[in-house]
Amino acid sequence: MKAKILLTLIMLGIIIQAGFGKKLYSQDISIEVLEDGSAIVNEKYLIDLNQTEAQEFNNISKQNPSNLTAWQNFYSIIKPSVINPKDLMITATKIGGGQFGYEILLTYKVEKFAELKQEKGRYEYWVIKGDKTIFYDNNSKIFSLPIDSDLTIKIKGIKEEDLTNIIPNPWFKSGNIIRWTGGTSAKELKIEYVREKKISESFDLTASIKELLTDPLNLTVIIIIIGLLAVYRRQVKKIILESLSGEEEIEPPKRHV
Repeated sequence: MKAKILLTLIMLGIIIQAGFGKKLYSQDISIEVLEDGSAIVNEKYLIDLNQTEAQEFNNISKQNPSNLTAWQNFYSIIKPSVINPKDLMITATKIGGGQFGYEILLTYKVEKFAELKQEKGRYEYWVIKGDKTIFYDNNSKIFSLPIDSDLTIKIKGIKEEDLTNIIPNPWFKSGNIIRWTGGTSAKELKIEYVREKKISESFDLTASIKELLTDPLNLTVIIIIIGLLAVYRRQVKKIILESLSGEEEIEPPKRHV
């Protein structure tokens, strides 16, 4: 009798264990924004699996580790959170002991994640918007992070004082790092910041001339100067030659032996 009860409990345990499906423990999204507005994204999924699912996980990680379709068939939530990913790489590993604790990491690039709004002198004005992610709903016009997902954005090459506007208020902000926790919801996600150009990039002759000519006053002055030079070119040339020929030749001091 006791043996039958024990066997029943064991079988029940196996059935219950097999019945538990995949469970997302956490999703951590880390985005590093580069100087040109592109970004490198790392998304880490930590999930719990039962024994059958763990075997399937191992098979995919060995046979098709970077096949996004295979992972989505395995668990539909596995997908890039930023729109238009490029050069996607996927790594899957088992962490810790026992059958629980599996990690799937998505790494990819995104072009034009940040947009250049304006250039003024030595400064560039950039903006990042949440509609570049799957967490922005175009119908409701709401940005919403799932309760088990955290988002971190790091903007390379700027300081905290270069951040001019952040919506919504982040859970954490330090230097050039901004972080929101799961459950964050707002009408929009927006980060505005200023970047100072590098010295080698701060002077562009073509851009400077173009900017100069866009001002009607500057254009008028330039036309007047060109006109005066055309009319009085001989006089100007004569003045320059006289000033050059009138310079006294300076002899080096003589040495006394």
